[in-house]
Amino acid sequence: MAATALLSSDDPAAVDLVVRRIQAGEREAFRLVFLAFERPIRCYLSAHATSAELVDEVLQATFVAAYEAIRTYEPRGSFAAWLRGVARIRLLKELRARARLNHLDGDALEATLAAAAAERLAKTGERQPPELDRCLQQLTPRVRDLLQRRYVDQTPVKVLAVELAHTETWVSVTLHRARATLRECLQRLGISQAESIP
Repeated sequence: MAATALLSSDDPAAVDLVVRRIQAGEREAFRLVFLAFERPIRCYLSAHATSAELVDEVLQATFVAAYEAIRTYEPRGSFAAWLRGVARIRLLKELRARARLNHLDGDALEATLAAAAAERLAKTGERQPPELDRCLQQLTPRVRDLLQRRYVDQTPVKVLAVELAHTETWVSVTLHRARATLRECLQRLGISQAESIP
């Protein structure tokens, strides 16, 4: 267990030594890589994902994919960048899948957020378009918080109603009005996905 503390994601030479051990068949050494990189990769994903649940899912998929592809890595002190690349590809794939799925399920706001996050990550690595930020700023802090809790944190309407001491109808109507406001704002700014927000 003491050996786990010796590997740091900030020590490329030490990481490459451990990777060579994994490539030579020492599967247990991958635990050292996971312990060293779990936090940095989680932080990277958190900056781009649309929910904590998505971060957890993609984090796990990233390390599975990295383990399966580790023989393709050439130890040159760039493992951190290589692993971030694996995480980026996994996140991009999942965001695109969720955008399609949510669009089919009728949750157009979530589909729009996922599509926007995927587009930004693909182009620049940013989380969401500045136009969406601008439109969100036009809403009251209370409504922004409600949108965050419903669509990003995925809190059910029932739970929100109880926590906010309002009826489910109030929560649903408030969300509907917020979506309408966002749709109109995004359309004014020329964001085409806004047309699919109900």
